[in-house]
Amino acid sequence: MINTRKMMLTVTALMIGAVGATHAATVNKVGWIGADSYLPFSLYSNVTTKDMKSLLSGHVFVAEFRDGRTTNALRIAYFAPSGVEYRCGSDARPGFHLGKYNPTWAGHWEAFTVWSGDHIKYPVLKFISPPKNLKTRISFSTVRYDPKTAGMAEYAFVDGRLLRGDTGRIQKELPAVTWKVCPDFPSAASLGATVDPRQTATTYDAVIAQGGTPIRRPDLVTAHTEQKY
Repeated sequence: MINTRKMMLTVTALMIGAVGATHAATVNKVGWIGADSYLPFSLYSNVTTKDMKSLLSGHVFVAEFRDGRTTNALRIAYFAPSGVEYRCGSDARPGFHLGKYNPTWAGHWEAFTVWSGDHIKYPVLKFISPPKNLKTRISFSTVRYDPKTAGMAEYAFVDGRLLRGDTGRIQKELPAVTWKVCPDFPSAASLGATVDPRQTATTYDAVIAQGGTPIRRPDLVTAHTEQKY
């Protein structure tokens, strides 16, 4: 159990009382709601720890890499039921080279419960990344999921505010372009995954338009996942 002031500050200092706040929001092409840059407050995940595992396990997050702005750069993440996450990305944005150290990043993913110093616990997506030539890093993200479109966005706490990170769709198959972008990505057979041969584009907008089977699970959504303890 984590219950430290440091965790509260590094994961989210603005979550308390944030749900229900009004802000200027936009609805993106896959249907989730959020801002296009830094948010002045935080949001809780709208899936519980248990349901987050069900939503992601064995599925693929086809996303647009974000650094506070739209880039159309493609990122693909496969959440293996074993707890290993494989990440792959394209170089669609000039100067952005996800494969600088290792084209495929393998790390550990976990649906995790944070116990804050303000006696509120809430679910986050935890990722431990040990990419080649980089120090091991642990990140925590709030997950917002839209069951109507299978759209999902990750929000990370950065520099005192919440930044919307990778944004995209949860789908059943790995896009066929995965191995073009990251030749060392594990084979679909070794992962027990399926492939959509139609998805060959190297940018987010294009690959989403080409196919993929969205994971629509309205039964996994919980309006308020935060709990006092």
